[in-house]
Formats: sequence, structure tokens, C-alpha cells
Amino acid sequence: MYPFYYLIINTISANDLSANGAINFLPKGFHLENYKQVLQLSGLGTAALVSLGRIVKDKFNMELNIIAPNVAGGGDTLFQTRSAAGDLGDLILTNADGGRLQNLVTAGLVMDMTDLLADKENVHRYDSDYTLWDSVLAENNTALDTDWQEKMGAKTTMEYLQNNNKILVAPGSGFAAPEEDSQITTLRGQCKATIVDTSWQMIFAANDEEFDTLQKTMQDTLEGLDYQTVLDYDMDLAKQQNDARVAIVEEYANADTAEATPAADSASAASSSSATAE
Repeated sequence: MYPFYYLIINTISANDLSANGAINFLPKGFHLENYKQVLQLSGLGTAALVSLGRIVKDKFNMELNIIAPNVAGGGDTLFQTRSAAGDLGDLILTNADGGRLQNLVTAGLVMDMTDLLADKENVHRYDSDYTLWDSVLAENNTALDTDWQEKMGAKTTMEYLQNNNKILVAPGSGFAAPEEDSQITTLRGQCKATIVDTSWQMIFAANDEEFDTLQKTMQDTLEGLDYQTVLDYDMDLAKQQNDARVAIVEEYANADTAEATPAADSASAASSSSATAE
């Protein structure tokens, strides 16, 4: 079992420590960036479908014809051709990049089910995370949860955010963060280890004075580790992501305007013709 354990603790530890062979028994500088980068691989969805296809074949003796444009090439052309023909297949993986979602809507391949689900009571029982169900909350409530709920006037953090108008729906943009520089990754791991370790000490501080001292020590240590560089990097990525979201909203707004204009022009022409005939 140790080889598997060794592999796991190295993937979640600071990359520089792992590269130097410093991780042997316990993870250090915990992070999940390696797994995040794996999940951003373009072929991961296709690989999952191939695995699914093999399972279906073994269990049910059914053949799945899997078309993987990102492997075979010609993905955009294939998508446009098949969506225009109204035949993308029974199961697809796609995104909203390059107006793909709008193309699906135009081709009649996407349907808004809001009205159909409006009066479906059983469906709405499962329209949220099961951990937010009243029965689950009641079963797992602790004294700390009860104290928080009484002070915040809500059962969950989500309910609090919704009640106080502190949550927005962010449009999907297909934005993917670029591969992180190794220096940033190293700094992030060091800063995170400092924050996690000191935060636990602060939680169990004997008094406010010890708490304040630990907090000041942590802040000074982070400053020495160049925490500001990591913060600036993350803020820049956040800005890029927000810009991408703004752009996608504008793109769909422009598309809706373009579709509405011909209809308005036709109505105007019809009105003009009617007036002329009179």
C-alpha cells in the first residue's frame, strides 16, 4: 500500500519539496493545483467517454460510436455541420465557446425546460445539494451550527447569501487559467502551509493577546515569503476571468439583437406596405 500512499501525498504536497524528495510520510505544503491542471486537459472528457463505452460494451453488449473531434481533428467544422443538420448524436460534450451554445439554440437542439418543470414537485425536491435538505441539516447539526444559525438568521451559508442579496450567477465563459509558473506554485505552497499551521494555533490560542501575536507573526512571515506576488497573480487571473464573462454576455446580447432586427424590419415593411395600399 505504501507506494500508492507515497504517490498520493507527493501529488498534494508542495512541488518543490516533492521534487527534492522531501515528502516521505506526511504531505507538506498541501495544495490541489496538480489535480486542477489534470482536470483542464482537453482530452479528459473524451477519455471518460471511451471508458464509458467499454463499460457499456462489457455490461450490456452495446456498441457506442464515439466521435472525438479533438483527437481526429476538424472539430469546429464537424460541430457546425452536424448541428446545422440537427444531428449531433445522442450524447455530446461541448461548451459555449465560439457561439456554440447559440448555434445549438438556433438549430433547435437545446430546449428551455423551465416551464415544463415548474409544477413538478418531486423534481424540485432534488434541485439543490442534498446536504442542504432540512432532514440532513437537522441530522448533522452541531452546537456550533445552531449558534451560527441563530446569529446569522439562516440555516445555511447559501441561504444567508441569498437572503442578503450577496450572491450572483456568473455566466460560463470557457476561461481556463494558463499553466502556473513553478515559482508561483512554490510560493503558494509555502504561504499556504504557513497560513494553515498558524491558523490552527490561533484557533486554540489561550487568550486574545496570544491570538494577536500569532496573527502578527503569520503576517510578517507571509510578507517575507512574498505573499503579495501570489496575490497579484491571482487577482490578475480573476480579472481575466471576469473580462471573459463580460465578453460572453456581450456576445449573446449582440446575437439576440441581430436576430430581433430582421423581425422588426419585416414588421416595419409590412406596416409600410399596408399604409401604401390604403
